Amino acid sequence: MVALDQNLLYIFIAVFVAVIILIALILRRRRSREGPSNVNQYLESEADAKKVKLVERKEGFQTRTPLYQRRPSDDISDIREKTSNLQHQNLYHNQKIEEKTELLESRKKLTNHKRQVKGIKKKFLELNNPAKPKKGK
Repeated sequence: MVALDQNLLYIFIAVFVAVIILIALILRRRRSREGPSNVNQYLESEADAKKVKLVERKEGFQTRTPLYQRRPSDDISDIREKTSNLQHQNLYHNQKIEEKTELLESRKKLTNHKRQVKGIKKKFLELNNPAKPKKGK
């Protein structure tokens, strides 16, 4: 009877271990079945986010924060930033225009001065040349 009780104990332990292994296998299979769908859902959400980002970039909405998270204060700060950038560009181009006009004015003055120098040289040669009679007398 002792041997039967001992064999029965081993049978119960073996059945218990088999049940635990079976439960572990069932849970593992269920997790592996749920896993790919979760991964697929994650990949789908990532693809949707990338599509939104591409559309925003294509439409010119790419800013520091996504369009759906923007607040009116963000729009105001963007407007201020763009306005300051435009003002700096305007100042830069105005300086370039002023430099070009000064250069053109100086070239124009230079040609006028060269003409005046030629005229003065001509008059000087006329006054200092005794061979030619003076006009006006």
